[in-house]
Amino acid sequence: MSSPVKRFLTNSFYMYATQIALKVTGFLVSIKVIAYLGPRQWGIYSTVLAFCSLFGFFTTGSGMDDLLISDLSKGRNNNEKTKPEMAITTVVFVRVFLGLVSFSLASTAAFLLGYDRKIIALMILLSIGMIFSFGSRNSPFTIYYVVRERRLPPELLIFLCTLVILGSKFVLTLVGGTLSAFILADLTLVILLSTSLYALGVSRGHFHIHLRYFSWDIAKSLFWRSLPLSLTAFFISIFLRIDQIMLSRMLDMDSVGMYSAAVRLVEAVNFIPVIFGALLLPVFSRHINGDKFSSILSLSFRGMAWIALIFITVVTLFGRDILHILWGNQYLASAQSLEILSWSVLFVFLGTINVPATIALGIQKYNLVFVVIQASLNVLLNLILIPRYGIAGAAISTTATYGLGFLIMWVFPAMRVIAVSVWREVLPLVFLVSVLLFIIPNPGQTGKLVILGILGLMTIVVATSSFYRVFSLSEK
Repeated sequence: MSSPVKRFLTNSFYMYATQIALKVTGFLVSIKVIAYLGPRQWGIYSTVLAFCSLFGFFTTGSGMDDLLISDLSKGRNNNEKTKPEMAITTVVFVRVFLGLVSFSLASTAAFLLGYDRKIIALMILLSIGMIFSFGSRNSPFTIYYVVRERRLPPELLIFLCTLVILGSKFVLTLVGGTLSAFILADLTLVILLSTSLYALGVSRGHFHIHLRYFSWDIAKSLFWRSLPLSLTAFFISIFLRIDQIMLSRMLDMDSVGMYSAAVRLVEAVNFIPVIFGALLLPVFSRHINGDKFSSILSLSFRGMAWIALIFITVVTLFGRDILHILWGNQYLASAQSLEILSWSVLFVFLGTINVPATIALGIQKYNLVFVVIQASLNVLLNLILIPRYGIAGAAISTTATYGLGFLIMWVFPAMRVIAVSVWREVLPLVFLVSVLLFIIPNPGQTGKLVILGILGLMTIVVATSSFYRVFSLSEK
C-alpha cells in the first residue's frame, strides 16, 4: 500500500473513530442531562443553544478555515510575498473580529426578543464563545497537521477535551448542578479547545501569530470568498433551529423542552450517512461524464433511503416505548412530534448523497438557493402550524420543508437528474413502508416485531447490494 493511501486511510480512521465515539458518548450524556433538567429547564437550555447557533455563522460557519487549508495545500500562500504565517495570522484576527460582531449582535437580539433576564444572561454568557471559536478540526491552529495529513495529534486533543467536558456534565447531573453550570461547561469547552489547539501548534513551532503578519489583502480576499459559505451557514442555522426559537416565543419553555427532546433523538443518527457521503464524492466525480453516473446515483439513493426508513419504522412502532424507557413519563407528550420528525431523517440521509452529487456536477451554487427557500418556508409554516398544532406543528413544518427541498429541484434543469433519481427510488419505498405502518390496524407488540423484522431483513439485503453495486460499477 502506497504511503499517501495509507496516510489517507489512517487519517480517515482516526477522524471517524473519534467522531463516532464522541457522538455516542455525547448522546448518552444528553439523555442523562435531559432527564435531570426536566422539560422546562431543558427547554431553556435548548433555546439558549439554538439562539447562539443562529449568530455563530460568521465564525464557525464562515468557511475561512477551509479556504485557508485549500490555499496552503495548493501552495497559494507559500511565495516570498505571502508567507503561511501571514495567512494564518490574518484569519485569526478576522475571525476574532467577526466573533466580536456576532457576540454584539447576539447580545442585542437577546434583549430585543424580550426574554427573561436570567435567560438573556445565559445567552450572553454562551455567546462569549463566538470570540474564541477555534476548536474545530480545520482550525487555523491545526493547519500544519491538516495540510500534511497528520491529523492524529489534534484529533486526540479534541477527543480528550470534549470527553472531559462531557464527563463534567455527567457529574453535574449527580451533584445537583444548575442550568448556568451546564452553559458554563459548554463555554469552557469552546475556550479549552481553542487554547489547547493553539498551545499544540505553538509548542511545535508550526506558526507564530503577531500583528505584523496581518495582511489586508488576504483578509479582504478570504472575507469575500467565504461570504457565500457564511450566508449558507446562516440560513442552515435558521432552518435547523428557528423552530425552537419560535416555540419559545409562541408557546412556553416546557413545549420547547418536549420538542427538543424529540429533536435530540432524531439527530442522534444523522452522523451515520456522513461517512457514505465522503466516500461517494470521488466515485461521482470519476463517472460524472459517463453512462454509469445515473445508475450509481440511483443505487446510492436507494441504499440510503432503506437505511433511513428502518429508523423511521423503529420510531413509528416503538416511539412511546423509547421515550418511556429513557425518561419515564416526563417526555411522553413529545411522542407524536418524535414520530413526525423521524420522517425528516429520510431527507437528511438523502441529502448526504445530494451534496456530493451537486459538487461532482459543479452545480453546488444551487445549494444556497435551496437553503434560503427551505429556511423561509420553515418560518412561514411554523407561523401557521404552531398556533394550531403546538409542537406537532413545528415537527410537521420541519419534515415538510425537508421534503419540499427535493421537490424544488424540478424547477432547475441542472438538478433534474438528481430529482429523477430521488423520487424514482423513494416513492415506491415510502408507499410500501406506509402500507405496513399505517394501514395494518393495531398490529400489537408481536405484529410490530414482525413488521420490523421483515423491513430489517429487506434493508440489510437491499442496502448492502445497492452500495456493493455502486462501488463495483465505480471500479469497472
